[in-house]
Amino acid sequence: MCGIVTLLGDPFKSQVESLWSVLNDECGLSGENLFTLPHFSLQVAEGYDLAQLLPIMNEIASEIQPFKVHTTGLGFFSGEKPVFYIALAKDSQLLHYHEEIWKRVSLAGSGINPLYAPPNWMPHITLAHDNLNHEKLNCLMERLASQPFNWELQIDNIAYICQDNDGRLGQDVLHFQLQGSDRKVYPQLPLPDDPRSALVIVDMQEYFFSQPERRQGLDEVIQNINHLIKNFDENNLPVVHAVSSYRADRSNWDLKMIMNGNPELLEGDAETQILPQIHVSERHKILNKIRYSAFFNTDLVDFMNADNVHRVVVVGAYTHYCVNATVFDAYAHDFVPCLVTDAVISHLDIESEMIIDRMRRNGYHILDTSEFLKE
Repeated sequence: MCGIVTLLGDPFKSQVESLWSVLNDECGLSGENLFTLPHFSLQVAEGYDLAQLLPIMNEIASEIQPFKVHTTGLGFFSGEKPVFYIALAKDSQLLHYHEEIWKRVSLAGSGINPLYAPPNWMPHITLAHDNLNHEKLNCLMERLASQPFNWELQIDNIAYICQDNDGRLGQDVLHFQLQGSDRKVYPQLPLPDDPRSALVIVDMQEYFFSQPERRQGLDEVIQNINHLIKNFDENNLPVVHAVSSYRADRSNWDLKMIMNGNPELLEGDAETQILPQIHVSERHKILNKIRYSAFFNTDLVDFMNADNVHRVVVVGAYTHYCVNATVFDAYAHDFVPCLVTDAVISHLDIESEMIIDRMRRNGYHILDTSEFLKE
């Protein structure tokens, strides 16, 4: 078992180590408290792919600035493996820190323990665990009840640690010092008075939903896309269906298709068809694209400019690939990008959340369907 943690620094590291020693000696916990590094855990998993994990942790450490948190007193988790601990206050900064790390290191983890997921996480510093009978608990309380535990901790690192064969933590420690500055968060990009928006629906085609696991949440996404289409049609605003398809002669294949020699999404094949549940009308533009972005090597920019479009509203599949590329290319062509969060779909939830968070920090318009329709 391995974990992503924050290690305690002195003087609190020494205080916890002293408490462990006292509790072991006076409350009979010797051999049960197998911790060797005072810390609190951010994520626990059966294992991590270090080739993936280490660059992620290094990037996190370079971006996040050290900050302070407070402890709130003693706590106790009951159950099969009880834990006696010092609780940390769940303020907004600590919760954001945890959520950011959780999303990013999950890409490298396997067998991740859901108890440490953001909705369930209870940040704590373990003092004793396992085999805590009534007598030992009474001893713990007698020794610790008079101590205030109103500490102010400096959070200045993230670390990767694993258990050894005896369950003792502290083996294979990889430590990263937080050294980032505050990340810039831009205000939402402005629009002129009476702006015109265009709706770009990306890759809602049979091919992208042929696997059952990639259809999860599809019905709701289709419903929301159709609500948006109806709104744009009623307001005589442009609607574009950007669909991927390639020539059989390989003349416009991308690098992966050339490398694999695997024809897919060939012009005219059934898999290139727009899902029948998506509303398509004669007033809509059907745009063929051959790369991730709907702007690449197409007439989309000219089409938008001819219609005096100010904002490009992007929906469809997948959030982490073609939707993402189209959103960022909209900005590159001086359109205000907008993503409708419940009208996009992806089978890579964590990666998509990170992408949407980056868009939001860049000042792009991030709305759900109901928010957009209320504008």
